[in-house]
Amino acid sequence: MATEEDIKRLLVETFGKLSSRSKQELLETFCGIPAKTGAKIPGEISLAHYGEINKLLLDVLNETNAMQVVARLNETGKEEPAPVFVGWVENAARAQARLEKNDSAPALLRAGDTASSTTYERCFCDGSIERDWMKPEHVQERKIVELCLSQKSGVNYLRVFRIEVRDGNTRRGIGVLGAGFSTRPDDGGKVDELLRTWAQSDKRELVPYLTKNFELGGRVL
Repeated sequence: MATEEDIKRLLVETFGKLSSRSKQELLETFCGIPAKTGAKIPGEISLAHYGEINKLLLDVLNETNAMQVVARLNETGKEEPAPVFVGWVENAARAQARLEKNDSAPALLRAGDTASSTTYERCFCDGSIERDWMKPEHVQERKIVELCLSQKSGVNYLRVFRIEVRDGNTRRGIGVLGAGFSTRPDDGGKVDELLRTWAQSDKRELVPYLTKNFELGGRVL
């Protein structure tokens, strides 16, 4: 027969296995406070969300010396690849070239865009991907309907990592983070390490921000 101490220990162990969101909802229920949920993707993404994400992406851009950094999240409630643009930043040189052509800022043009992407699908499933648009085999993998704004602006090399968050005792893939360059950077190993940390670690601000503010989609890894 279970003792009171056995029951307490079981409750503590069970609580520890819950995801952060489940723990919060359980505590709020016991305290009589209505449980709060994050914004659904894409329907409840606000301009404030885009602004905060782009600020974080600028930090990624500066650390990697990339021409652009892009983030997409998976649609809420979907485990299969369902990309939604949530951020796009560019360096000063690329911004100046775009302004000289009077082109729209990608961050505004593609905010909330749900366009199909073979790069997203591959990275979402495999964890990371390298794209070199100077290689015909990489270009041929693209779907006809895909937009190619990066390549048109001189971004020929992409390094992309799956964004992962902790969900209880498991991890969930919830989107992708990618950096673009004119050619493959000489310090590719360092770039990979930085992108992986930003995309998959609580040590940087992106993963905690996404976990706190969105009802994340994606699949358990």
